[in-house]
Amino acid sequence: SEEGFLEDVRARAVHLDVALQGLQGQFPTAIAECRGRGFLRGIKLDETIDLTALVKTLRDDHLLCVPAAENTLRLLPPLTISKDEINLAVAKIAKVLNDFLKHDSQ
Repeated sequence: SEEGFLEDVRARAVHLDVALQGLQGQFPTAIAECRGRGFLRGIKLDETIDLTALVKTLRDDHLLCVPAAENTLRLLPPLTISKDEINLAVAKIAKVLNDFLKHDSQ
């Protein structure tokens, strides 16, 4: 109910959207689509990506996420998440995808 809270949430949601678009651009063969609005997001992965293993690896690195239908990684951060925390989460996803893609190519 604080003044400006919702505007700040919207700004951070836009930041998340831009970060996920960048992630998709960085991994076009692994990420088929980024879905959702606000902070409820889904990252639809290529069917060659083992979603269960990816989720486990991210959770082991303290990033809470869940698998969803159609090989989709679901993210639902709290409304209080900061831009730095969004950047950290996206960096963790990028690292795991990079590791998975390197492993698959060997």
